[in-house]
Amino acid sequence: IHHLEGVGISVPGIVDPKNQVLELASSLQWKDFEIGHALRRLAPEFEKVSYGNSANVSALAELWFGTQEVDLTNFVFLSVHPGIGSGIIIGKQLLQGNYQASGEFGNTVIQDGGEPCLCGSKGCLEAYASNWATVRRYALRNNGNPDECSMQDIIELARTGDRTAIEVLKQTGYYIGVGISNIIKSIDPYVIIVGGEITQSWELLYPEIMAVVRQRAYFGRIKKVEILPTSLSDPRLLGAATVAIERMFSDYSTAD
Repeated sequence: IHHLEGVGISVPGIVDPKNQVLELASSLQWKDFEIGHALRRLAPEFEKVSYGNSANVSALAELWFGTQEVDLTNFVFLSVHPGIGSGIIIGKQLLQGNYQASGEFGNTVIQDGGEPCLCGSKGCLEAYASNWATVRRYALRNNGNPDECSMQDIIELARTGDRTAIEVLKQTGYYIGVGISNIIKSIDPYVIIVGGEITQSWELLYPEIMAVVRQRAYFGRIKKVEILPTSLSDPRLLGAATVAIERMFSDYSTAD
């Protein structure tokens, strides 16, 4: 079996890359999953494996390979998928936190006692703005089953003029705007980049996002934060490559 130089894996949750443990992935309902052990058992040919949180590696991918015509020295990548996370870049360096858990804005509470979240809490941003929350809201409006609909279905329906799909996506834009407002007040970045299927409906989302941000984020100051969709087709996949490349160069540096 051919031994690969290095492999990068993007995981949607809090990951301990040193011990190769996925500590928590609420969207998958996984806790303390020994991802490194599982991969070694299933694919022993992967000699050097690097792991990274999906939002973090997406931020790195945007920094390294993105085509945004803005200064990316200080920015936040907001990843909207079945869960919500964010990768924070400060001084062109990824901020990971003491326990690799920085940027978990998806599990910050925006409505006390609100909708139940997969993390076990209530009222989290993720319970209102994630893909599963959008799908659930659409299904409830149509008396349907959330398992029989996908985010892509809603996006396509909105393109055909489906009123409920359009309204539901606009609501998601509102909640994303609430989350972004909190990020701006917490991090004060120059740019916020949004990734995920939801950006296919950017023309619907952006006005809703900005209406909330203008109202909540600036404390009345004259200020503007660029809010942009990702410039990459799949930042999570490209981000997985960045952590593999990073480790490869780190190993060579250590060897020297």
